Amino acid sequence: MMVEFIRKNGPLGWFAASFLILVIGFSAYYVRLAETENLIILHFMAGRGADVLGTAGDALGMLVSGGMILVANGMLAAILASRNRALANAIGMLTVLIVLLILIAILGIIAVN
Repeated sequence: MMVEFIRKNGPLGWFAASFLILVIGFSAYYVRLAETENLIILHFMAGRGADVLGTAGDALGMLVSGGMILVANGMLAAILASRNRALANAIGMLTVLIVLLILIAILGIIAVN
């Protein structure tokens, strides 16, 4: 269903998928980290342990950055869609990848804390 939507609508489909992934990230943040007032572990290495601590606001900042990337790339792809559809699709695919990596980072932070 989503694949057909992407094929039919081109770059819009990629950005719809990115938005959906970002909504999942914000939901996971809200459920698990929003009310946390203590320091949380932002980066953990197996050999050395926790090496970067921060607040839940730092994790929210990652999601907000993903939203800004989504908006900026969406505007760029909208401009390029009529001129170079392949480049607009490439920007859409890369945006999905970036937002997916941010989601993985947020879920990793939630798992460690």
